[in-house]
Amino acid sequence: MFKIKLQYELVINRNLLLRALTDKIDDREIFMKGIDYSYYYEEN
Repeated sequence: MFKIKLQYELVINRNLLLRALTDKIDDREIFMKGIDYSYYYEEN
C-alpha cells in the first residue's frame, strides 16, 4: 500500500513540475517575474 501511495505522489509531483516548466528561456517578462518572486520569497 505504501509503495502505491508513494508512486502516486511521485506522479502528481512530476505533473506539477512539468506544468511549471517553460520553454520561453529568452523571454524577458518571464525572467523578470522569476526575479520578482525570488525577492518576494526572501522578504517573507
